[in-house]
Amino acid sequence: MGGTIDLKSRKPFGTEFFFEIAPPATEPVAEASVPRAEPEAGESTAILLLSPSGSEIRSLQARLSRWGWSPLAFHRTVGLLAHLESLGHREAVPPLVCDDTIVQSCDSADWHKLRSTCGKFVSCRRKTESETKTSDGETIALGRILPKPLVSADLASIIDGFRSEVEEVVPSPSSDPGPSESSASAD
Repeated sequence: MGGTIDLKSRKPFGTEFFFEIAPPATEPVAEASVPRAEPEAGESTAILLLSPSGSEIRSLQARLSRWGWSPLAFHRTVGLLAHLESLGHREAVPPLVCDDTIVQSCDSADWHKLRSTCGKFVSCRRKTESETKTSDGETIALGRILPKPLVSADLASIIDGFRSEVEEVVPSPSSDPGPSESSASAD
């Protein structure tokens, strides 16, 4: 790429790697071609995030917060399911951005419960991955996929798509409309 790469090694402190590159200039993206990512007036700003990766969660939270959203992050499916159970009919379930690796760590029952509750759902996965299986081996259809590495324009496009999407699933009524004890200990 026409740059340089070098390293400094000092015992016992370790090795420092550094590089310089001059990436080629790109044409600015026309503003009209980028989907609107900010919440509209009166629109709920809640978005659920589910990923085992702390760095991915922080990156998504930073992007979404800059755009005016209020992301609520979970690192495990069990914490998210407890939170969703506590919502009941009191509020609409926000859209969910879910990392594909967490889907692979949950069993089929939890996966189906998650999908039946979250009507607006997108899974993030690498472009090289062609299918997703739950921990008990069931191959599942993800529906909407956001390719990794995540690009802000793709994320904005997904959010814009959630606005026009009719809620697919209405959560079943809860026998106890109050928050469950397990949701207090959610991630």
